[in-house]
Amino acid sequence: MTVVAPIAAGIVVQYLSTEITLALVSILLILSGLLILRVEENRGPRDIRKPWIQEFIEGTSYFFGQKIILWLSIFIAFVQFGVGVTIVITIPYITEVLSGSELHYGLFLAGFPLGYVIGSVLINYIKLNSRRLMMLGALFIGGLTFIALGFNQNVWFAIFTESIGGVMIAIFSIHNITLIQQVVPNQLMGKITSVRMLIVRTAVLVGLLLGGLLSELYGIRPMYFMIGTIICLTSFIGILLPYFSFIDEEIDGERLAS
Repeated sequence: MTVVAPIAAGIVVQYLSTEITLALVSILLILSGLLILRVEENRGPRDIRKPWIQEFIEGTSYFFGQKIILWLSIFIAFVQFGVGVTIVITIPYITEVLSGSELHYGLFLAGFPLGYVIGSVLINYIKLNSRRLMMLGALFIGGLTFIALGFNQNVWFAIFTESIGGVMIAIFSIHNITLIQQVVPNQLMGKITSVRMLIVRTAVLVGLLLGGLLSELYGIRPMYFMIGTIICLTSFIGILLPYFSFIDEEIDGERLAS
């Protein structure tokens, strides 16, 4: 749906009107709510849970004690920082910098999830001896796509470049999630995910704030250069430094059982 919806919205806005688009969205949301009302759930007995702050502290302690979880979250935080910036600058980039239409904007938004789907399929056929090289190499190429958008002059090339970025981020993210699922015990998964999401959402927030401020001061294209440079630099450091070789280490079977 993240592929289809932006394209459909772009078509409706360009050939009908914004008002009709908002009306259709409102109708769909109302229908969705009515359908949810028909969902019935069986409530069973629940175990007494600890106070949320205690669970959060436990999750935080485990999170910062596992360097593979910590560093993978830091890498993904840089990506999410870029996402925050692009939320601010995508519309003016397509409509003003590249003189695109609402349909072009919808296609651009659909490009990333379409690439993500393609990357999810291709990942089964990409075989490298180094998981670190595969993950951080994909992240590095993803950073290059941001830099390419900064140089780009054509809206269709922008859509294609965004799709390539989706492929690369899919390769990184799927391995990232897989490693976390292998390392984190089941009983701690929710707590660790909460800490990880806090870091990710904070990175998006910082990206939104800086994207709005810096794009006003320096323009749209420098923002893509900045995002791409940050992602490329951090991923290249991860590839280059021997310290990050722990990403290639096999997960101990006993650890999985814990």
